[in-house]
Amino acid sequence: MQLHNKVFAKLPVEFPEELFEAVKNYISLLDVSWEQRIHPMSQEQILTVEEFVQSNFNQALPVSYKTYLKCMGYDDGDLMSSYFDSDDWKYFKPTNDSISEVLKRCSIPGQFYPFYYNVFAGLGFGFSPCTRSSEQIVVAKSEKLYCTSDTFTKFVLYLSFLYMLKRSLARLEKIKDSLENIPLDPSGTYYSRLIVTNVSKDNIVHIIDSLEENFSIQEYWYSSSKQFHVFDFDGIATDIQYTLARYIGFSDCRDFGMCIFSDSPYLYIDTMGCGNQHIKEIVCFLRNITSLQVEVDSIKKSKLL
Repeated sequence: MQLHNKVFAKLPVEFPEELFEAVKNYISLLDVSWEQRIHPMSQEQILTVEEFVQSNFNQALPVSYKTYLKCMGYDDGDLMSSYFDSDDWKYFKPTNDSISEVLKRCSIPGQFYPFYYNVFAGLGFGFSPCTRSSEQIVVAKSEKLYCTSDTFTKFVLYLSFLYMLKRSLARLEKIKDSLENIPLDPSGTYYSRLIVTNVSKDNIVHIIDSLEENFSIQEYWYSSSKQFHVFDFDGIATDIQYTLARYIGFSDCRDFGMCIFSDSPYLYIDTMGCGNQHIKEIVCFLRNITSLQVEVDSIKKSKLL
């Protein structure tokens, strides 16, 4: 299934430099100009960031984040900057002479430094010397810190997948008029969004586990696991949603993909490459296992993706 690029999805995570090279190759499949639009952060500014982290947190900059800065730290071609609010991103993006001042203003001394921070919302995503892995993503919310099961490498690879999906859907939008008269049929492939309402935190894992078992879905490594809420540093789950959370899975035998997002009390399930019959099966299955309301928000023909 070309849209999902399974080879890309199964890459190992040990070598960030190779992964970012893979990101370039992956995105270039649909956007050949992307590589020309990205620009690295200057070596001087990277050194400033490294010195700030070393002196204030007594640790080296995470390899994955440093690689991101070296490859596209000045301009990432709308990879991460389009995911976050653009005005907030431009405000925070450390590309000016006062990079150390930006980091000081958005960090929590000795505990947290961000790769993104929204000053007005008091919400940031970054790193902490208190985590087991240096690249584990930590959430700062109103000056309190929370852990996630996510890493910076996973998040950036997910952004690449999301970038490609958006580009594919944008192409589909341009040709939608020519597809309007093509009837939905079991042999076609489609992009759909399903909405499950009144989903509790405990229901999410049960729903995903059931989908995996029934439709032979395999979770891919740039998924943020099945943790849609942050937890404290003792590993105790909270009721605070992790807004970057996502579940990405693929069914090799049925040849379709699934993205799941949570925005309490709603659970959004996007299917990609499904036949119309598969979509009906998934809807019926969800209604049977949850007794919750499941609605089909949209189905888009995607034969040309």
